[in-house]
Amino acid sequence: LCDLCHAVCHWHMGPAWCGLSKFPPEEEAKVKAELGWVRQEFHDFLTLPPAERRAIQDELWQPWGVLRNH
Repeated sequence: LCDLCHAVCHWHMGPAWCGLSKFPPEEEAKVKAELGWVRQEFHDFLTLPPAERRAIQDELWQPWGVLRNH
């Protein structure tokens, strides 16, 4: 996994990775909630069938000209 994906997978690493300590205290709850949402989205992605995951990845990388051989 890349460092972002690794941080998203492990709840204790996410706040440090996204720099939670640099946000004003009044924004911490919002940032934690968004990180939780990202974590759930990533988990949902990982549970998709491999072919569906590859199709999504291809779509996300296509604007940057990244093509993968399947």
